Amino acid sequence: MSVSIVTKNQGVVMNHPIFLWCVVVSILGAPTCVYAQESLLTDSLLVALPKAPEDTVKVHLLNAIAWSYRNNAPKQSLDYASQAESLAEHLAWNKGRVGALNNIGFAHFRLGNFTTSIRVAMQALELSEAIFDKNNAAYALNTLGNSTNSLGDNNEGLAYHFRSLALREELGDKALQSASLGNIALVYSAQGNYDNALRYHFQALRFATEVGDVERQALLLNNIGFEFLNKNLPDSAMRYAQNAIALSKQFGFRGIMGFSSGIIGELLSKQGQYDSAMTYFQASLDLLDQLGEKRNTAYFLCKVSASLLAQGKQQEALRYAKWSFELADSISARPDKRNALKMLAEVTKMLGKYPQSLGYLERYMALNDSLVNEESSRITLQREARYEADKKDKQILLLQKDKEQQQIVRNSLIGGFMIVFFAALWLGYLYRAKHQASNEILRQQKVLEDQTAEIEVVNTQLHEMNQTLQDSNQQLQELNAEKNEFLSIAAHDLRNPLAGIQMNVGLLKKHSQTMLPEEIFSYYENISVRSQYMTAILNNLLGINVIEAGQMALKLENINVATIVQQVVRDYKERAEKKNIVMYIAPFEEFFTAFADADITQEVVDNLISNAIKYSPHGKNVVVELVRYEQYARIAIRDEGPGLSEADKKQLFAKFARLSAKPTGGENSTGLGLAIVKKLVEAMNGRVWCESEIDEGLPSGAMFVVELPAAILLDT
Repeated sequence: MSVSIVTKNQGVVMNHPIFLWCVVVSILGAPTCVYAQESLLTDSLLVALPKAPEDTVKVHLLNAIAWSYRNNAPKQSLDYASQAESLAEHLAWNKGRVGALNNIGFAHFRLGNFTTSIRVAMQALELSEAIFDKNNAAYALNTLGNSTNSLGDNNEGLAYHFRSLALREELGDKALQSASLGNIALVYSAQGNYDNALRYHFQALRFATEVGDVERQALLLNNIGFEFLNKNLPDSAMRYAQNAIALSKQFGFRGIMGFSSGIIGELLSKQGQYDSAMTYFQASLDLLDQLGEKRNTAYFLCKVSASLLAQGKQQEALRYAKWSFELADSISARPDKRNALKMLAEVTKMLGKYPQSLGYLERYMALNDSLVNEESSRITLQREARYEADKKDKQILLLQKDKEQQQIVRNSLIGGFMIVFFAALWLGYLYRAKHQASNEILRQQKVLEDQTAEIEVVNTQLHEMNQTLQDSNQQLQELNAEKNEFLSIAAHDLRNPLAGIQMNVGLLKKHSQTMLPEEIFSYYENISVRSQYMTAILNNLLGINVIEAGQMALKLENINVATIVQQVVRDYKERAEKKNIVMYIAPFEEFFTAFADADITQEVVDNLISNAIKYSPHGKNVVVELVRYEQYARIAIRDEGPGLSEADKKQLFAKFARLSAKPTGGENSTGLGLAIVKKLVEAMNGRVWCESEIDEGLPSGAMFVVELPAAILLDT
């Protein structure tokens, strides 16, 4: 193989390189007859173009030519699509412009310009929605999904593809549904979920067969073969790859032939048939080079390097690994850079170049951490905590300003009335001195009496204002204390899991090469558990603030409480079994209903059952009783835990309460669960309380009771 294969042509980056042609077909699909006549169609369009008037007809022609070049000549496709977009904008024809934007976005995707592709596709999506064009909106969402996948954001890409699929299902277009299903399968494959990937690939294959889309059938056969390769089922992988090649040869699908040849090369290499494997690898790289598929070339160069290393040809393996890295780096394909760095670390280690191997390994781990995006999650948590703290500070600042304004008003009133008072005295003196009459003295006395009464009124007003200021000061103190408590809880409860995550990541970075897979998985599991605990803390802290701010939307209606309780009990069955706890629901009436919010009721029951299991010793029972009364429906959850002391009962439903009872299985507690339960129940016009007694130091357990309004009987 020559170096030119990996250095000359422009290519395309996808989230999973072996499946690029799925996206090629999915963006602008066509019936089978078009594939057989595509070259003839393009020639006809090019002949008609110079004769076309400068109107919407020419926009149609330019877009059609751009579409026909989409697979094998993305640069030419971009040129014609840009002309179409410019003319459509000049004509103020949005329908033609959105089609051109979709062609431009896809061409940039094919050329590896993913950021530009996302920007243009977003323009196409906004314009499609503005003119209610669901078909073009689905295309734009597909391009957004492909480009975000290529940049390593699988979850966002998956969301775009599901939105595209929903629109295509609404339009009833099975050919385009097949394309979206195939793209969704690619994301699952990139995430290592090969069973889900196969499920979506087979569904896509069924739709493609129904509509007679031969190219997509060949592509999906290829992709299914690759999934079986990932699942280490070589016979199935070989069968599907060979079927894909046979169909591609019949209809001239060179790109799919290139992918399938690469799959077979990888299969043969794993079976030790290295000469045959290199023949297929070479055929794959030749075809991909002709199509300008840079990232796919990088992918298979890395596989060639692995094959050469297995044969003991370390120098050649090093050369191919370097080519793979340089090619992936030139198009910012981070997943392929990561794979190439890992291969470089292995090859240099085999060559005894340990400093170089360590350097490659460190770069691989750094890039892998970046793709995991752990730092982004930590920053998000910090920003959420900071946002709540800033919100509290703004509230305090507003109250302080209000207090200052009240003080200014108070001083102004006092000064004004003092001026009036002394002015009245001075006038009285002058009047008395002028007339020296007893009737005048009596009148002045009357004036003074009136002024005294007015001052008494003012004093009363000042007293009321002082009381208002005292209340405001009390609110300020409570808000400040709550803010400090919020920050203290956030800092204390988030610091330990964050430190644990950092410690686990550090150990993985330092020792992962010497660890068994089971050990590495345990570290990842530990990181996941700590992250989930941090998320629960923040959700509780934010949830209590939403409730107290009165921003919670309720949907009160007649609900089946029994169904909700049964579902929650089923959800916690596995957790209870781990502690050998038996959970059961006492017999109840068949239709046990209440007038409440279903989601909030489920959250309340979930919290109380979770607490019952959390604080129950191993081998105990948890019983749920459902009793219906005329005016309300009662849910009682009884455990056999340590019970509650009188001191515990006084602060049971307070925020951040720390009770004497401790979880019996090492579980975590934020101190907000019961406070949230109380506020949620009261928001639904219900009430909640706890019954628990400790008889002579012996625990008797606790029973939490929730009463909700009875269901409203509707007239029939």
